[in-house]
Amino acid sequence: MSAILRISVLLGYFLLNGCATAPVSYTPPPAQPIPVAYAGLTCPESDPNRCSISSPLHKLADQAFSEADNGSSTQYVNIVDIGDDALELRVHLIRAARKSINIQTFIWADDEAGRLILRELIAAAQRGVKVRMIVDQLSSVSDPVLGARLAITHENLKFKLFNPLLGKATATKAQIIQGFMVDFSVANRRMHNKLMLFDERIGIVGGRNIENKYYDRDTEYNFIDRDVIVVGPVAIDMKESFEQYWHDPITVSLDQHSDISAQLFDKGKQKPLEPISVSDIKLPVFKELIANAVDEKLIQKKFIDSIYPVNQISFDADIPRKGFIQDNVNESESNESEPNELTSKSVTAGSFKSLKAIIENANQSLLIQTPYLLLSKPAQKVIKSLRDKNPGFNVTISTNSLAATDAFYVYALTMKHRKRYIKKLGLQIHEIMPVPGDVETFIPRYPLLTENYQKPDDYDHIEAGEPLPLKTPQSRIGIHAKSIVIDGKVAVIGSHNFDPRSAMINTELTLTVLDEKFANAIVKSIKRHTEPQNSWISARRQKVPLLGHVSEVLATISRMLPVFDIWPFRYTSNYALGEGMAPLPLGHADFYEHYTNVGQFPEVGAPIKSIQTLLISGFGGVAEPLL
Repeated sequence: MSAILRISVLLGYFLLNGCATAPVSYTPPPAQPIPVAYAGLTCPESDPNRCSISSPLHKLADQAFSEADNGSSTQYVNIVDIGDDALELRVHLIRAARKSINIQTFIWADDEAGRLILRELIAAAQRGVKVRMIVDQLSSVSDPVLGARLAITHENLKFKLFNPLLGKATATKAQIIQGFMVDFSVANRRMHNKLMLFDERIGIVGGRNIENKYYDRDTEYNFIDRDVIVVGPVAIDMKESFEQYWHDPITVSLDQHSDISAQLFDKGKQKPLEPISVSDIKLPVFKELIANAVDEKLIQKKFIDSIYPVNQISFDADIPRKGFIQDNVNESESNESEPNELTSKSVTAGSFKSLKAIIENANQSLLIQTPYLLLSKPAQKVIKSLRDKNPGFNVTISTNSLAATDAFYVYALTMKHRKRYIKKLGLQIHEIMPVPGDVETFIPRYPLLTENYQKPDDYDHIEAGEPLPLKTPQSRIGIHAKSIVIDGKVAVIGSHNFDPRSAMINTELTLTVLDEKFANAIVKSIKRHTEPQNSWISARRQKVPLLGHVSEVLATISRMLPVFDIWPFRYTSNYALGEGMAPLPLGHADFYEHYTNVGQFPEVGAPIKSIQTLLISGFGGVAEPLL
């Protein structure tokens, strides 16, 4: 089923029912028999460290918790921007785990990266480490036989799926649509959290799912993303949040889904299925990465030598049934948080409430990086208020261009708001190029990816979640990182896209760090993405076509309509810095002398998709909360 058709089906249901934000009820699927899983261990039970590898991160964790016992508030954080490094770090921490591994993710793909992490987790469980994973049901198990084998792989390896549709672990496209039709208000609420927690002392939070494109392994399309590794007592808050999800009825054990149970049992008797073994998953392509992952000196150099000691850090996560039951945290109390007084908040405070409270106290600037520039109405209101108080308040956005995004239908909806974003809110919007000038800095493996790039057979037929064709078919990148820096002092990193869906529907998590050096490191990373060789800048057209101001007025009226936004001429376009010209901020008197108009959709190679983009912008405005 095409992306447009699927969107149309959901949009039709949306128009009939609206986007419910009031609490709705949730009913877990019926109980199924519990299977017996494999229990053998590869490590002697007498080994307290479960045959784990030595890790400098454990030594740092010992130091952090010892300092905390002595009254110190120092904890340790570092940025992981390179996807290959992020995968290497995960393999290292899985092999170094001594007691437990807890994971939450929105996507777990059955590709090389997904199978590598699965193989490492199975080996950890067989060593005696307690491994628990929560995955959103829409993006996880695709084969019920494989799911059944996974359910009995080891008693130390436990899977749960978030909010399963129709009581099943697997779902075809038709079944997903059926699930949405049966109860849209329930099915539309998904878990978007990304968390990895090791031994309740070391955590990884950020935007990365478990799939090749998040770790620089896809030859067609890869994400610029960002993780933060955290060492210290804030991991206890992460553990508390994970436990809330694990014990909530909205997360269902893999073996308790009807399609998995049908593969496990026949007339009440467990079938003789083979569990998945480490030897089943052969991935020689990762030989070098694994060698690096077990190199203690290399791990020290990459992740610890440059680590930041910080004193004020806060972890916030939405409650598991966000939208199903009310968060009982007093919102007026949460708004009292000052950016220079971060305190340890309950993990039920909610990622959006905490984020809103911090942003409301900004004085000078916001630097935002998000893949999807759909600001919620409360977010727009806050930014307008900040600019009203301080006309010099700067808001800079790093996001995707149409050529770089993996969700063209979402990008289309952002077009409706470009005039307001730029003229009314004063946003400086930088859209990353599909192949930026510094691509090898962002993805060091890029030359290898381009070497193995093969143009898709059906390049002009695009499914949802796939990027549009380029004028020159080639391996490309897009932004997936989600970060905000407030006044150059407070950094927020997590799974939150800062859009209406993240605010109201999906569950999310954020990590907030008050430390100027750490915040400056995030600023440096984001600003590199916005440099002229890497991004176009979105600006008002220098000359409005046709009747000038009359056209602009008609366009403004058209943009205000949720449907039938049909006026073809747009207020904005994309601009590239002219050769030999110095960069200038939007609004500078000489801006148009330094920048060249490259059109609304530079580098997009399929005119029909440009038309579809305009159509979705014109007719799909009411679907914003859905997307």
